[in-house]
Amino acid sequence: MATNPQGPWGNVTNIPQSDLNWATTTRQPSGDLDRDAFLRLLITQLQHQDPLNPMDDRDFIAQMAQFSALEQMTQLNQTFERTQAFGMIGKTVEFSMQHPITGEWIDDYGLVTAVTRQGNQVFLTVNDIDVPFDAVREVREDFITAHQLDAIFQHVTGQRAQDLVGRYVQAIVFAGEDQPPVFVEGRVDSVRFSSNGQAILSVGTREVFFPQDVAAVSDRRQLVNATGPDGNLLVGLFTHGNVVTGVDLQHTVVSGERTTVAYLVFDGGTAAGSRVRINNINLATDAVNFIGRPISHANVSGTVKDITIRGGIPFLNVYNAEGERAGQIDFADFLAVRAGGSSNSNNNNNNSGDSDESA
Repeated sequence: MATNPQGPWGNVTNIPQSDLNWATTTRQPSGDLDRDAFLRLLITQLQHQDPLNPMDDRDFIAQMAQFSALEQMTQLNQTFERTQAFGMIGKTVEFSMQHPITGEWIDDYGLVTAVTRQGNQVFLTVNDIDVPFDAVREVREDFITAHQLDAIFQHVTGQRAQDLVGRYVQAIVFAGEDQPPVFVEGRVDSVRFSSNGQAILSVGTREVFFPQDVAAVSDRRQLVNATGPDGNLLVGLFTHGNVVTGVDLQHTVVSGERTTVAYLVFDGGTAAGSRVRINNINLATDAVNFIGRPISHANVSGTVKDITIRGGIPFLNVYNAEGERAGQIDFADFLAVRAGGSSNSNNNNNNSGDSDESA
């Protein structure tokens, strides 16, 4: 007769899940008097009482009251155990248990993802294993491990990077400590991932690390040689010049602190190749999106026609329905107020005597 290589479990099918999760199939003697033992003792006492001297009613009522109290305490303990188990969801636990089939002891840890009840026993789902509640040795408050957090971050970052394909990005790329940074603007053609999970965007002939190199994202080219939906160059975006032909970055390192100053380069204005400092590339690209849109801020209302840069900050030039200048809005102050802050700028005004800043 051939021996089943899988042992005695190989000939058994449709094993109940509750049986598979028990650490042992034999009952160990206990010194505790549970409710079943209490009930059996009471029944035995009633069956063998002296018919000429039966149990006193008061004694019987007292024992029934004790049984009721024991039943309520058992239910309370079970409820408390389930409450504790549900409180472990999202936490890291260490456990030690015997494998229900092989009999080997498992010492492991992991994140609790679910809680189930099989009969009167509560199980925690850890690493896709049903762990008995009483097998838990330690519970830690770190809701997620550093490895899991890194994996989640890389997954989310990868999804966001793939969503950028076909869109335009403005990026500041650092080639090295001794190399000046380069401004890159263009359409994302593809995304690849390095061996350590770093997302790298292909923008023309440049590679841009995402998200650390990306300064802004838009649906069309925003700054350098910006074009409209018809494909023509957008003129008059900035009052300093017709078209931004480039972005020049100046990079310095003082006491280990890296500082980058950006200058927009125009084809017109006071002279060809004139430059205007901009504090933040994001502010410039976001300000462009407001051109042609109605706006109301600090007693200035109308439609944004173009942008002036002063002190490194974009100012929105607003005109009324008659085409008259309604005023100028500090774009950084506008964003702060829209985010729920208070206006701290005195640069919002309704006169038209502002001049552009050039360098």
